[in-house]
Amino acid sequence: MSFFKKKKLSILFLLVLLFQAVVAPMSFAAEATADKPSLVALGDSITFGWNLYEGENPDISKPSIHAFPNYIGDGGFDVTNLSFPGWTSGDLLTKITSDPMYLPAIAQADVITLNIGNNDLLQAAEINKLISEGQALTPEKIEEITIKIKLASGQLAANLTQIMGAIRQVNQSAPIIFYNIYNPFGAHLDPIVPNLHMMGEQIITGVNKNVIEPIAAKVPGTILVDAYSAYNGKQATYIRPFPDVHPTVEGQKVLASLADQALLSLLPPELEILLTPSTTESSEGPVTINIATNHDEILELKWLPGKLAVEDFETEGNIIPLDNPAFDVTENGFYTVYILSGTGEKKVVSIEITSIVPKVVQPTEEPPVEQPPVEEPPATEDPKEGPKEEQKEEPKKEEPVKNEQKVTPEKKEIKSGPKLPNTASPIYNLLALGISALLIGSVVLFMYMRRNRTV
Repeated sequence: MSFFKKKKLSILFLLVLLFQAVVAPMSFAAEATADKPSLVALGDSITFGWNLYEGENPDISKPSIHAFPNYIGDGGFDVTNLSFPGWTSGDLLTKITSDPMYLPAIAQADVITLNIGNNDLLQAAEINKLISEGQALTPEKIEEITIKIKLASGQLAANLTQIMGAIRQVNQSAPIIFYNIYNPFGAHLDPIVPNLHMMGEQIITGVNKNVIEPIAAKVPGTILVDAYSAYNGKQATYIRPFPDVHPTVEGQKVLASLADQALLSLLPPELEILLTPSTTESSEGPVTINIATNHDEILELKWLPGKLAVEDFETEGNIIPLDNPAFDVTENGFYTVYILSGTGEKKVVSIEITSIVPKVVQPTEEPPVEQPPVEEPPATEDPKEGPKEEQKEEPKKEEPVKNEQKVTPEKKEIKSGPKLPNTASPIYNLLALGISALLIGSVVLFMYMRRNRTV
């Protein structure tokens, strides 16, 4: 497949093939005529379309319009038919290496068909002479023919190897659709020529297995199509009336259908994209989305968040490197990937990520802020409140000064630290005043009584 995709015009002729053979043969034919891909057909009278001139001028010097190359892709190719009736593999090899028109045509071909070797076997077995003379196919005769076929098979293998080499020397990319050999003698001919079908089966199956298949496997870009199986058991329908060994028009179309199947097999499979997350288990992320596809040649990869269509990526999209098709996401949700393949196919696919959990932020413990020590203010007596409960000193006598409070100089406003609770009590001041009044009264009473005694 990769061998074929290197050809620049391969996409063109595959599109022509698909549209004309499958989708819209009539409408597309007129549009594609001007620029059809080229097909070069190499072979003998089968490729030439021998004896198929119904509905046309019987110019037997030119290939028939009913030859199978003209039916490939429903006529979607510009066919150059380089075949001729009666050619063996040796005749074709001589033409390829000596005729100046052959190699240039092969070099420009987008597709090449090769159907040769039938006459090598028929001439070696002298089938025409055998039939015309009515010779019986005895076991001895079959053994004699088998020996001749072995010699012819060796020469056929050598010629096919050189033909393939000459083709690939000038055209390394076009696919070669190589037909194996069908048995032109069906079982319905046994009443006419006994053992003819059996001999054909024995000879042709051996040549296909030992010559055709190994050579096809050795040449890159060669597709072997099985004409033998397609014709087996249907010779009465696909082969012209005995003793003709050439296909009918229906038989030619069968050969063309085999080529269509071969070309369709070259088409890449439908583009598929597989998105795989790096994990489906709960995590804080990021999650890596890996991209896989079934196409070898990818031209562009992009991604965007959300469920989107191809049109959304015409001017937008985050580029994904082709050598490392993956990208990281850090949030849950849908993500869409856009892909452009080497065949021009565009496709998008979406994936939903649900495994990302929010990060848990652990609170950090800050060291406690050290407060400066609070200095206790010196204890002072408030005239209104009196001494604190903790003080056990005798209260000082203070003369009342017209109900004015005497502010001691030690009393200062404390601006720092917390305010002290008011725990002072006036009971001691009242007690001191009462004692003072009692003493004064006692002194006055004592002086008054003494003066009365003297008198």
